[in-house]
Amino acid sequence: MIELAPYSETSPHLKAGVRVYALTWGYDERTSLKFFREYARKEGFLGVVALDGGEVVGIAFGVKSVPGNWWHDIVSRHIGEHHAALKDAWVLVEIAILPSYRNQGIGQQMIEYLGSRQPYPNLLLSTQTTNQGARRLYERLGWSYLHEGIQFYSDNYTRFVIMHRPRELKL
Repeated sequence: MIELAPYSETSPHLKAGVRVYALTWGYDERTSLKFFREYARKEGFLGVVALDGGEVVGIAFGVKSVPGNWWHDIVSRHIGEHHAALKDAWVLVEIAILPSYRNQGIGQQMIEYLGSRQPYPNLLLSTQTTNQGARRLYERLGWSYLHEGIQFYSDNYTRFVIMHRPRELKL
């Protein structure tokens, strides 16, 4: 049975969670650990790991979306800095689940866990335009599109959709 547990910068689950993230997205573990620790110090940080028998099989986290944060600044340039969805918003920054644990509802559990435990009325996220599985999940959970093709990185052509959901939306 999958259990969810919060994690912080000092959590014993952090390194195993970062390993899941690095395996999922093909990133270096050391660089990823630095990235996760940096975000764990940001305003509104909330993180969760999914555990199967004590083994980390998924990780997700987010922070308050504020001017000066990389993601917020890029998104606000595309949808408008005064867009209502950016006001009092929390952004799901990362979610990663081991391939053998996907399509079992773990992503939904982590998203609902995080969304229900922070005070901001607006939830935001981005995912690759080509990630149809994630997009279907988010659509099923009531997320709507704010933008259908932001390019975050100048060194590649991957585009990301930006999605929004009111926190109080009940499934």
